[in-house]
Amino acid sequence: MVTSSVSGLQLDLDLDDLPWVIGPTEQRPFKQWLPAAVLLMSQIFDVRQRKERKYVTAMLERIGRPDRGPLPYKLIRWLELGEVPLVASFGMVERGTPELLEAFLAAADSGPVERPVIEDVPAPAGVIVRRSLSYSQPDAGLFVEARYVIDNGHPAAVALLHAGERSPGAVVSALDDLDALALRMHVVGER
Repeated sequence: MVTSSVSGLQLDLDLDDLPWVIGPTEQRPFKQWLPAAVLLMSQIFDVRQRKERKYVTAMLERIGRPDRGPLPYKLIRWLELGEVPLVASFGMVERGTPELLEAFLAAADSGPVERPVIEDVPAPAGVIVRRSLSYSQPDAGLFVEARYVIDNGHPAAVALLHAGERSPGAVVSALDDLDALALRMHVVGER
């Protein structure tokens, strides 16, 4: 359903003034991305001790490694060295049946405990951003998710954004930053 590129299309994303760092991409695979990401985060956190730098490296290795998830790209929101970073995955999907987008928003693949809360995020004219909040219990713990369908009017595709975490507070406290991120995500190109 979701691909890293939809024939001839790309996702345009403006991260200026947002607290997100882009993860590995096809142009900058994990092995190239990691040293630059460690350097950037070490500068942001003013890391001076070897122990702290090893911690930053280990954390970025863990969250930056490619996975088999359906959304191919990652963004990392890491505001303080002592907190767990929030990872948001994103990609795009061809415009198709609305049922697929509704299933994504409904977190059908996660088996939510209750029906997700789905609402529109205020957006400029011509852009529709829908957000869902859900929680599931895949094991003894809780898993909270925010999912977005971003439709900037491109006739061929829409963007998807997903962030999930075991700590409800981590997702809820990041909602404004996730909303801002969703509003800056645009499908571009001709098809």
